[in-house]
Amino acid sequence: MMETVLLTGATGLLGSEISHQLQADGYRVLAATRHPPSDDSDSTKADTFDWVRADFTEPKGVDHLLAAIDHQSHSIVGLVHAARDVVSLSGIKATDEEVWLGEYRLAVVAPYLLAQGMAGFENMRAVVLLGSIYGLVAQRPSLYDDPATSISPHYGASRAAVIHMARYLAVDLAPAITVNTVSFGGVTGGENSGFSERYGEQCPQGRMLGLDDVAGPIGFLLSDSARGVTGANLVVDGGWTIW
Repeated sequence: MMETVLLTGATGLLGSEISHQLQADGYRVLAATRHPPSDDSDSTKADTFDWVRADFTEPKGVDHLLAAIDHQSHSIVGLVHAARDVVSLSGIKATDEEVWLGEYRLAVVAPYLLAQGMAGFENMRAVVLLGSIYGLVAQRPSLYDDPATSISPHYGASRAAVIHMARYLAVDLAPAITVNTVSFGGVTGGENSGFSERYGEQCPQGRMLGLDDVAGPIGFLLSDSARGVTGANLVVDGGWTIW
């Protein structure tokens, strides 16, 4: 039976790239998404792609997802949590308590409950959570044309929490399951040229990450080659945080 990875956020910018590469690596992708995938790419049309409805904003959303997963017919070996709420991060200054709570529910609480619920799956071996460099350092106002509407403290705080929560889970789910975080730097995709240039000037590699930089580290942490890696935060940022 083909090994399956449950991927949240599979139709987003990063999620789509991760999905494509996981399938290229020989996995079946089970996408957890609120709506049927509308992407017409080869990735979503392939027989190695399936989806299940999931809405982490709903009460008991994780419970409903776990109940919907037929893990007897899917040899689920991993969870990759890439879901994010782009609305809450689009020009919103986080002065609303619900914005903070919503971000934490999606970024921290949902993957924690998912990982705990999937720990009993017979073939589970790895959990990979998406963090960010902004879980390690603060956002730089000089990068943004309008810092007042671009800096998201609730995002950075939630990503810092993800990194620590992964360490807790790594202890709790050991020795059978590894739990790690990948903290990406800025990934190109819709930013204006001024932002990209300013970012590159402050990064040792002189550039933002490309989409082709994203999936490899995740594939490594899912693989048998990473069986000795758990509780780690793998920083993939072109050197951004070393300065």
